[in-house]
Amino acid sequence: MREIIATAFDKEVKVLFSTNEEIRKYILNHERKALCIDNITREMKEIEFKNAIKLDTPRIESLSKEFARSFSRISLNYVEEKSKSDLQKRQERKDQEESDYFDKLFNDEIDERDSSQEI
Repeated sequence: MREIIATAFDKEVKVLFSTNEEIRKYILNHERKALCIDNITREMKEIEFKNAIKLDTPRIESLSKEFARSFSRISLNYVEEKSKSDLQKRQERKDQEESDYFDKLFNDEIDERDSSQEI
């Protein structure tokens, strides 16, 4: 089963990143890919055991492709976040704090208006 999962996983990554060799190599050689495949294998075996069923190869491949897409997306998001400069991170925090502040002001105004109308 693990071999089917690993093959489908790798094929999906190759299809997803067929035009970007750098990303394709990054995902295919990711340090946590083997752990991910091991976890998928364990979960699928557990599903088979708990439900007294045997997953067929097309179903295993389909699920493996879904996991490959999720793994790729998460891995790339992590790299993107990690590569942001400290300045960008500070600016994003500042923007979020300002947004939160104005949301609070707006909500407080509405609460005050509602309470004054009740009296």
